[in-house]
Amino acid sequence: MTLFTSLRLLLPISLGILFTAVEVVYPRVVNAMQTTAAIPSQPVQDEEIFNNGFPDLISGREATVWIQAEDFVIKKDSILNSIKFWTVESPESIWDGTIQYSLFYDRDGTPDTQPFISGYGVDIFKQSTGRALYGYYNEFAYSFDLATPVNLLANNKYWLGLHLSSNFELEQIYWETTSGGFGLPGISAYEGDTHNWSREYSEPVERAFVLMTKSHGDNRSIPEPSMILGTLVVAGIIVGHQMKKHEKDTD
Repeated sequence: MTLFTSLRLLLPISLGILFTAVEVVYPRVVNAMQTTAAIPSQPVQDEEIFNNGFPDLISGREATVWIQAEDFVIKKDSILNSIKFWTVESPESIWDGTIQYSLFYDRDGTPDTQPFISGYGVDIFKQSTGRALYGYYNEFAYSFDLATPVNLLANNKYWLGLHLSSNFELEQIYWETTSGGFGLPGISAYEGDTHNWSREYSEPVERAFVLMTKSHGDNRSIPEPSMILGTLVVAGIIVGHQMKKHEKDTD
């Protein structure tokens, strides 16, 4: 039997097997993966990557005339997505809805003169806790997302800066302190002058805040028919070669 005759006889059979396989196998693969995809994936959740301590209702540091900053170190490489913190505020204060955040590298125990990331918080949520400092300064819990998530490296010291205004007019909004805290006491920059960080205007304290990342469920996808077809074509070629070899050996 000549090679041409063999190919002529095998081609219709091979194509029939190939397209039958695509018709039968692909729907089964799709159904199997759809069944798997029907299993609910884990919802997006906030996961703590650093906690400097919760508010102690003892004091606070003014954050509309000042940029207030705290140092932190995370234990593993993470993406920073959102931040939570607390304030105590005068009943007369008028917050304009702005949260400006900045991240600084550490420079000999103080934040650098320029942030490596700075932006305005989005999806801001502010809620009264129902508590008050001295029965006068109302306590609030804030949370917000970063405009763009930031990659942070483990075991590197960073500083988080917060400014709760679009200008530097005094509104008596104070980043609340914590009795816990990590590392060095917080630090301040008057009217945003980050070339002159200072702890001299009041006794050193720690400020309450939590850093969070997002935990996502699995994302599954169904392969295209062309991908399965390509795989079957390759398999068909291999089978064809084996058949030809067998035919040659039996001649």
